[in-house]
Amino acid sequence: MKIVEAYDDLDWYRHQRKTAATVTVTLTYDGTTVELDLSDENKAALDARMADLLQVGRETAAKAAGPRRNFTKDDLHRAREYYKAIRIWADANHIMSADGTRPAYLTPAGHSYYPAGLVTLYEEYMKTSDSA
Repeated sequence: MKIVEAYDDLDWYRHQRKTAATVTVTLTYDGTTVELDLSDENKAALDARMADLLQVGRETAAKAAGPRRNFTKDDLHRAREYYKAIRIWADANHIMSADGTRPAYLTPAGHSYYPAGLVTLYEEYMKTSDSA
């Protein structure tokens, strides 16, 4: 059985502590976009810190990361098929969450979540199976 672990980036950076991440957040500031894997506690802290800024800021028509893109039905279909393939592959290979209680692509609440580690494993598998 393979285990995919997503750790809270802030806890690791600050304390070298491996705290399980439950969500990935994308932030854009001053032209730089980053993704953070966060625990519930650090997500709540981020939400609290961002509340005032989001309340007084102006909403824009397009996301800061770039112009808004309208996805076609084909784009959405390809995305659904991609994530379905990851689920099938993860199930076939018994890839579980860090605590071993659920598939790696589900949160404790049962929502779909594709941590970077799982996607990377799948992409590596696809590269090796394509070259074989």
